[in-house]
Amino acid sequence: MKKASGFVPSKYVFLSEGSLLYGFERLGRDYLLGVDTERLLAPFYEVRGLNSPSGKKRYGGWERLSANNWEPSPESFTLAGHSLGHYLSALAGYCAFEGRKSELYERADYILESLCDIVRLTNSAYLGAIDEDCFKRLFDGDSEHWADGYWVPWYNLHKLFKGLYDVYCALGDERALGLLLGFADWAYDGLVRLDENQLKNMRRVEYGGMNEIFACLYSLTGSEKYKEASLFFCDRELLGFLERGEDRLEGLHANTQIPKVAGFAALYEADRESFENMKTASRFFFDTVRKSHSYAISGNSVAEHFESPDKEMLTKKTCESCNSYNMLRLCEYLFRFSQKASIFDFYESALYNHILSSCEKTGGEKLYFVSLLPGHHKTYEKKYASWWCCTGTGMENPSRLRNNIFYFENSSLYFNLYTSCRLETPEISLSVDTDFPFSEEVAITLLKPVKGTTLKLRVPEYCKGAYSEYLGDRYYPEDGYISVKADFTKGERLSLFLPMTLKSFSSRDGGYIYFKHGPVTLAASLGKIKQGEITEYTDNELLIDDTAASVPKIITGNKKPEEVIQVKRKKELLFKIPKSSLSFGEDLVLKPFFMTDHEFYSVYFKAE
Repeated sequence: MKKASGFVPSKYVFLSEGSLLYGFERLGRDYLLGVDTERLLAPFYEVRGLNSPSGKKRYGGWERLSANNWEPSPESFTLAGHSLGHYLSALAGYCAFEGRKSELYERADYILESLCDIVRLTNSAYLGAIDEDCFKRLFDGDSEHWADGYWVPWYNLHKLFKGLYDVYCALGDERALGLLLGFADWAYDGLVRLDENQLKNMRRVEYGGMNEIFACLYSLTGSEKYKEASLFFCDRELLGFLERGEDRLEGLHANTQIPKVAGFAALYEADRESFENMKTASRFFFDTVRKSHSYAISGNSVAEHFESPDKEMLTKKTCESCNSYNMLRLCEYLFRFSQKASIFDFYESALYNHILSSCEKTGGEKLYFVSLLPGHHKTYEKKYASWWCCTGTGMENPSRLRNNIFYFENSSLYFNLYTSCRLETPEISLSVDTDFPFSEEVAITLLKPVKGTTLKLRVPEYCKGAYSEYLGDRYYPEDGYISVKADFTKGERLSLFLPMTLKSFSSRDGGYIYFKHGPVTLAASLGKIKQGEITEYTDNELLIDDTAASVPKIITGNKKPEEVIQVKRKKELLFKIPKSSLSFGEDLVLKPFFMTDHEFYSVYFKAE
């Protein structure tokens, strides 16, 4: 195997049909095919006084004018255009392995051509779908009131910046790069006119991952102005207390901070000599959120904000889905800095328990918040009508499943996520057979000879007793991985066993318990939802109802909570709490939380 470094590109990874991740990937693809590209493009024409070639109107939800759901607002208060950026990123994710012959590429191609036409027609590199006036005010020095009447202008623009960047990285399309660099230069030329105090005022308005995208452009082009632009969006106060190892996250808007920290990591990756402090801050933030601000499903936040480290409030607005999308992206940076198994312990948990749980299982509708209120239910978007921030990241999530399964580092190949798949690179060919997480067994078969390669198999934190049948002098543990170093012959097979047990955990405030089997968080099914019983779909996030089923306490006696639970069907990860161990009601069935849909459920329980 040739020396290389980085996550194995998705074009070399083939998910097995019938696997859990393959099904999620197909569901996400179908969702993208149902999007009307012309309607996403409509506000880009409308804001410039141009007629859309199709004559179609913009979507509703957060794409509409006056999109404020909580109070009257001017027409300029909108996130119009953010969905097109997310959509481009999602298309890029699929096109990275489907190629230019994909019907999804036809959509990306059409969007790029449309944006190029808009630039030609307006003779302007500005590509937002909101009025440019607020940015003109900012660039003229009005940093106090520049965003008055608008929502979060830079956050909005960032989605298109990233969409164009992702298309270029996936396909090498020069149109995407040309649009992106013109757009970036427009932003830099305005921002460079501001002093630090004005920039500080500007940063009070959520700006998404603008520091990250400029750091990425600096890495891509080597142009110092993009590094300077990234620093324009650097929150010095946040960086300072994270660098000092201080947890001051309580009360902060979570999905404002996570992209900032990803930007710190991107700057360190772009210039490791200058920004060592940003690496330190990024790692501390990740560890702090993981240990002190996350829930049973590895998501975080209540009503979008971090709570106190000693609290774990259970409400209908826990775990904003965007947050976990961005935490997983932060994981990617951190793993490139240091190949630690603990990073993918978190990644795996957030993927299976939050990301896979954040959409409807047949139509793919996305969830904004994933409720952990005991006895509550999921509330989905109205398909193609809500266009929440989590609709956008929700479109991207299924397109990213192949990206982080394998990682090359010199002559080592890291196995970070166990799923049934095939790896086909010019240097190595192998298959992975497993029904993980429903099975504890993983079989790896070499499909052609490989010399001088170390296979590094992650030992998850929940199964420290993991072992490989492939023993002898080629087997040794190291840094959370089982390392097998050898010259492999065609057909050689490695068998890995990952013992998983049922375990109970206490909430940080000690008021509740929850259960996991290996990496999988379990939930009790409390009855299917009858049609019309509650509001299951909404285009207004304020209308999530409070209807919840009653949740019995678990009577443990002198036993550990997990000791009162019985196995129902292990191969399906179904367990039973007998009614004799409950304060009321009939037996409760526990199942993977990612399998819940259209039902009342509870992840957390009172115990006595």
